[in-house]
Amino acid sequence: MPEAVDYFAVLGLPRSIEIDLADLEDNYLRLCAAVHPDSHNNAGSAFLEASEEKASLINQAYQFLKDDLSRAEHLLGLCGGPDSSSHRAMAPEILEQQLEWRESLEESPELDIAGLEKHLARAKKDWRELWAIIKSIFPTDSDLAALPAKANLNEIPAPWLKIARELLNHGRFFKGLIRELTERIHKNMII
Repeated sequence: MPEAVDYFAVLGLPRSIEIDLADLEDNYLRLCAAVHPDSHNNAGSAFLEASEEKASLINQAYQFLKDDLSRAEHLLGLCGGPDSSSHRAMAPEILEQQLEWRESLEESPELDIAGLEKHLARAKKDWRELWAIIKSIFPTDSDLAALPAKANLNEIPAPWLKIARELLNHGRFFKGLIRELTERIHKNMII
C-alpha cells in the first residue's frame, strides 16, 4: 500500500489542527503559479505532464486543508489513526443526539425557511462546540511537527486516536446535516 501523502508538506505548512487560511491560500496560489504551463513555455511534454500531476496534487491538498473536518481527518491519518471506514463507532450519547436531530427534522418535513434557518443555526452552533472539543484533544502543533509522516501507533496513545475518530465521525454527521439544511433552505427560496 502506498504511503499517504502529507498535504501539509505539499503546501509547505506545519501540521496543525488549525491553520491560517490566508497562509494556505498564499502557498496554494504561489505553488500553482510555479507549476502552471505558462511559466514553462519551452518545457518538454514530460515536464508539462509532471507539472499537471503536481498541480493536481496541490489542488487536492488545498481542498483537503481548507475544510476543518477534512483537515482533521487527514491529520488523524498522518498520526496513524483509524479511518472512518474501519472505525464507525460512536459514543451512545452522540448517537442519541443524532437520532434527536433526525427525529426533529422528520417530524416537520415541511418547515418554512425561518424554521429551517433556526435548525441550521443550531446545527452550526453544535458543530462549533464539537469542533472546539476536537481541537482540544489533538496533539499540539509542536508535538505534531515532531511526528514522522506516518507515525507508529505506539508513538501516540491509542485511546486518543479512538476518541478523535469517534468525534470526527460525529463531525461528519454535522457537516452533512448543515449541507442538507442549507440545500433545503435554497430549495424553499426558489419555490
